[in-house]
Amino acid sequence: MLDTREQLVEEFENVKRRKKIGDFKVDKSERLYKEKELKEESYDIFISRNTPFVTRKLRDIENGQMYYTLRFKNEGKDVYRDVKASTLVTRRELLTLSDVGLAVTENNAKELINFIDLYINEHNFEQEDMTSRIGYIGNKFVHPQDESINIIQESGYQSLIDAFKAKGNLDTYIKDVFNHVKTSIQRFLHVSELS
Repeated sequence: MLDTREQLVEEFENVKRRKKIGDFKVDKSERLYKEKELKEESYDIFISRNTPFVTRKLRDIENGQMYYTLRFKNEGKDVYRDVKASTLVTRRELLTLSDVGLAVTENNAKELINFIDLYINEHNFEQEDMTSRIGYIGNKFVHPQDESINIIQESGYQSLIDAFKAKGNLDTYIKDVFNHVKTSIQRFLHVSELS
């Protein structure tokens, strides 16, 4: 049986293995490093202060275009962005993500593109259907309550789509709305009979 110190070392080594993708390493604060070996020594080169992780793969049902959802930490908060697949393989497109807090620069864009490609290769994401609008698409009617298709919009329109989502069921409606309205109407009718 391993003593406590050996268990901690073994656990640390397992965590290190999980957080290594190719030559890239991610630390606890989700900073990205690349391991370089020179002669017999290895050292880490800092790449980015936040690491983009792909969380899901989406296919537009209208045109077949691929999208990915990226997650990264910015100032301690998780940021999620749905981006076209071409954004993750083109330096110019990847640089636009700096507007939402991704630490991408002209200097590290190539390394981030390589990391993202390795990450997608190591994680076999199940493809989900998505669209950017509601209504008839082909022979199917897409609406916000259809959970089989993700509706992806720019942030301003996304809140409108989210407003269509069901917030309960018939029982909660009866309990929370109908019963309150019913008692208010009964009170009103009772007061009007007295007048």
